[in-house]
Amino acid sequence: MNQKVNNSFKLEPQPYLLNNRILHYSWGTKGKDAFIPEFLDIETLNDIPYAELWIGAHDKSSSEAIIDGKAYPLNQLISDYPVETLSQEVLKAFSNSLPFLLKVISVGKALSIQVHPDKQQAKLLNIKDPEHYKDCNHKPEIAIALDFFTALVGLKKYTDIIEILNRHPEISEFIGQNIVRQITRSENTDTKTRTALIKSLFSSLIDNSEAYPDKLTKSIEALKKRLENNTDNNSEIERVFLDLRKDNNEADVGLFIVFFMNLIKLLPGQSFYAEPGTLHVYLKGNIVECMANSDNVVRVGLTTKFKDKKTLLEIMHYSTKGILVSENTMKNNEVVYKVPVPDFEVTKLSVNTNQSKDITTLNKPVILLVTEGNANIKWVDNKGEKTMKLHRGQSVFIPAILDKFTLIAENPSDIFMVTV
Repeated sequence: MNQKVNNSFKLEPQPYLLNNRILHYSWGTKGKDAFIPEFLDIETLNDIPYAELWIGAHDKSSSEAIIDGKAYPLNQLISDYPVETLSQEVLKAFSNSLPFLLKVISVGKALSIQVHPDKQQAKLLNIKDPEHYKDCNHKPEIAIALDFFTALVGLKKYTDIIEILNRHPEISEFIGQNIVRQITRSENTDTKTRTALIKSLFSSLIDNSEAYPDKLTKSIEALKKRLENNTDNNSEIERVFLDLRKDNNEADVGLFIVFFMNLIKLLPGQSFYAEPGTLHVYLKGNIVECMANSDNVVRVGLTTKFKDKKTLLEIMHYSTKGILVSENTMKNNEVVYKVPVPDFEVTKLSVNTNQSKDITTLNKPVILLVTEGNANIKWVDNKGEKTMKLHRGQSVFIPAILDKFTLIAENPSDIFMVTV
């Protein structure tokens, strides 16, 4: 039920249980493999893909806060009670909105190859094309594995790109021998020159895919045929290519782009951070993802959605320094996932049976998500001590006016906490 709050009551300093919307994108997991309905303990409908669970106040799919048995859109609650929910400090810093968005993402097959804009780029894109870029905000994000998770993130090292070009003539010939020759002969050049050459490589690859789709199809099919005849010696990325070809159009330039990206494999608890401009695509598995409050996506391949190849070439980073997978060491039963932006900070709390964890909010908004176990959240108001029971799959919004609370685990519990 959507209902405006309109300052019809006093917002109390307490946690508010959230209802969160599931998004059913085609790449989500289905049937017995569907993670999100199992996570939420709801019925799984076999023919429906379960892709994303949004937990936050983004206008596209705001969570609902349960207040006195009624469901209020969280974005509306924040609009009606901005100081109580966010604090003056956060309001001033983040344009009167909750600055982060938390998601549970379940990947059954590859998403689109994409990048996200920085703040300045997002503002310009929103002015230029508000239909496809509705947010004026950047979208840095962190992916934290809930189980074994695979993705392609960032560009390979320069020497590895040279090896790809030498190993796969089908790709080199499609890009064009002039640029390929410059790259393969310039291994020892400076970083600035390398970056310019890699940008030229991607420009040629993407421009040629627009100009010569039939040639792209023939090149992809030639590579597919050669690799299928050599299955015993295929590399991991070559096997990824063959799998992706089954699900994508034969004229999709993304099938060549993946060769130049880093294949990342995360174990539970491991993470990687993708700053704006980082080329990436999720392949398989389940993660908790946190990002700035934005849904801006610039796509280039492996999708039937709107692709904006020109914009992607303009905002993409061409660094070949690789990508860092973080081990995130636990200290005092918590792991803090550091990111270089002020919009969000994610902490994973691991609390054993009957253990408690005191949390101070510093009068900033907090979202909690229970990913394992059962826990109680306790706080004190003017009527005394209060308790709320939480189980796996549940989440709560804690407004800025609640300065502290305590988590007490009924059994071993993992709880993700996000704040500014």
